[in-house]
Amino acid sequence: LSQVNWVYDFEQAKAIALQEKKWIVVDFWASWCGPCKKMDRELWQKTEMNTVKDKFVFVKIDFDQEREFAQYFTVQAIPSVLIIDPNKAVIDRKLGFMNSSEYINWFKKIPNADLKKLYNVLTPMLKNRKSSLAYLKLGEAYQQLAIHPANVLIRGALLNQSNLQFKMVMKKSKNENLVQLAQLYKLLNKAIKGK
Repeated sequence: LSQVNWVYDFEQAKAIALQEKKWIVVDFWASWCGPCKKMDRELWQKTEMNTVKDKFVFVKIDFDQEREFAQYFTVQAIPSVLIIDPNKAVIDRKLGFMNSSEYINWFKKIPNADLKKLYNVLTPMLKNRKSSLAYLKLGEAYQQLAIHPANVLIRGALLNQSNLQFKMVMKKSKNENLVQLAQLYKLLNKAIKGK
């Protein structure tokens, strides 16, 4: 039996993740995929998964049934495992299955502290995608998460998400102050990256 509580619908996984302030682990699989079956046996059923399973919401996506969803994430081969937020922002990804300890160590290194602030600004943005201020606040939240020392592993991904939000502000906003603020935050992201 699986150690993980699987959800089989992204919208359901998204709702749980927003409520519980967790990352989403997406497992792209198919019934004909040998390595996927091996992964089911040798990773998802491992008792070691108990050490990380509470950090995430796990969703299984059938590669054949959900082609559009797979294409959205440019998934072309399986098994593919992605760690995303409820806005479908990819934080990290792994392709293929070699051994369970590699995956379990990867899950352990993904920080889940400080997600409360990110999700508190993500929720309003998901409700009103026209608000430049919501995009700016989301960009700030990704940036704050990237600065945290434990986030070195995923710093680049978080800063990329931050920059995407700031670009939305620069593209959509009629408010010159918000646009300038977004430009300054983008420069700060470069500094955080060490450029």
